[in-house]
Amino acid sequence: MTDTNSPSIARSAVRRLSFHSNVLQADWKYVVYTPPGYETSGLRYPVLYLLHGNYGAPDDFVDQGNLVKTADALIAAGKMQAAVIAMPDGGQSWYLNHEALRMEDAILCEFIPWIEGAERVQATREARRIGGISMGGYGSLRYALKRPEMFSALALMSPAVYADLPHEGSSAWHGKPFCAPAPTGDPIFVPSAWHEEAYPKLTGGYFSKNQNVRFYIESGAQDEFGIAEEAKTLCGVLATRHEDVTFGLRDGGHDWTTWSAALETALPFLLGDAPAPIAATGL
Repeated sequence: MTDTNSPSIARSAVRRLSFHSNVLQADWKYVVYTPPGYETSGLRYPVLYLLHGNYGAPDDFVDQGNLVKTADALIAAGKMQAAVIAMPDGGQSWYLNHEALRMEDAILCEFIPWIEGAERVQATREARRIGGISMGGYGSLRYALKRPEMFSALALMSPAVYADLPHEGSSAWHGKPFCAPAPTGDPIFVPSAWHEEAYPKLTGGYFSKNQNVRFYIESGAQDEFGIAEEAKTLCGVLATRHEDVTFGLRDGGHDWTTWSAALETALPFLLGDAPAPIAATGL
């Protein structure tokens, strides 16, 4: 947020909110960034949905990723449109439907409509973008491939998008959606459960819809979970159909030092060409 004592200077804001989710049958926490001038402009803005990583929280983008400082600076420099950024609490769900926890349904069918009713955003495909880090990259890729009619652009930062089995150090090996209960001890990873949800199952359906999503995919070159190579593989799969794909490597591992820097590139990609804010009566 802008650090100023003058009430006449527009500030960005971060709000930590919740609502009762009928899908999750629980109160659901989320974080919203609104750009400078939002409170008084009366305009509707493009919207970005950002998904956090495993063992993380939506506050991470603000507290560890320098989201506010980065977004404010990019907007001021004219490198991205002023936009609303909404960050739901995905827990350790891998953003999937699993038994009683139906996170995919909650995100696509409840959270997005909630934000687009509660905030002044443009509820159109062109104005709606999505992205995430690690587990959040896994989730946002699946959503864009399954529902390209909803999203026009996607940014994946160190996405846990293993085409075959996860890296041996990945927390996916302990993810509830991919494990079966054991009589004693920890749940047992089930390879077929991972394969059933992995992106190769979704690309055919995505290509058949002929609704091009712009992809930005980035990884730290020294990612300790093998994600740089997996990201390259994903880019290759998409490039076979001449998809609009931008790929980048930067020095760094699987951590917030890397992701904070990645946001400086991902946000302009996601929102640099977003529709400009429009009058609320224009929808």
